[in-house]
Amino acid sequence: MIRRLAALAGLLSLALTAPAMAQNIVVKDANGANQTLCAILSTTLYPCNVVYGLFSGSPKAWTLDTNGYGGVNVQNTVTIGPIPTGGNTIGSIANTSFGSTSVVTAPQVNPTVSTSAYVSGYVLGGVLSFTVPASGIIQNAAISYASGTMTGQVDLLIFNANPTGGGTTDHAAVAIVAADQGKQIATIHVNDCTLVAASRSNCQALATSVSYSLPSGTTLYAVPVVRSAPTFTSSNDVKVTLDILQ
Repeated sequence: MIRRLAALAGLLSLALTAPAMAQNIVVKDANGANQTLCAILSTTLYPCNVVYGLFSGSPKAWTLDTNGYGGVNVQNTVTIGPIPTGGNTIGSIANTSFGSTSVVTAPQVNPTVSTSAYVSGYVLGGVLSFTVPASGIIQNAAISYASGTMTGQVDLLIFNANPTGGGTTDHAAVAIVAADQGKQIATIHVNDCTLVAASRSNCQALATSVSYSLPSGTTLYAVPVVRSAPTFTSSNDVKVTLDILQ
């Protein structure tokens, strides 16, 4: 009797721990015929090869869990209704706007500059005014020099209102007064310079990402400050451009 109980217990243990045999996943097509959707390729690892319907390819094999069972064990045939003819969408986002941006190039400013030698820290051209959207992002800044072999840095002090307190005169040391300091929202360092001719150069600052919102109006102000000692041959040899993302 004891031997029979031991044998029965062993069979019961095997029945509880042995992984069940996995079958293919089968669907019925529009004609009612069975079609294999997912072919189980192994009884131990259970990789699944999708072979029918809207699906294609071979997904990564499912691995065994800690109990030795695979990630899928399908015992019954699954019936899926026929897919209607024509266009069918599996998941969609309808009538959704993700917004858009456009680049607005502010009118180029051509300030009057001195033909005498500049000193580092001098203002270049005084206060510049740019007509821009009421809010946006200054994405790029560029300065073109028709003379002077300019390769040194120029700092563009950006203001959301006119710095009227003084200290911004061309060919003089910059000296922003306390009343105007709070109007400054950024400094853009224009220092990526390229000689395009023997005595002409273009300088730029890209991807500056300076956001602004004007308290009133549509005018943004800039005060250029040289950090080198250029000399220009003509009073209209400097042009400044801002690109605005809106």
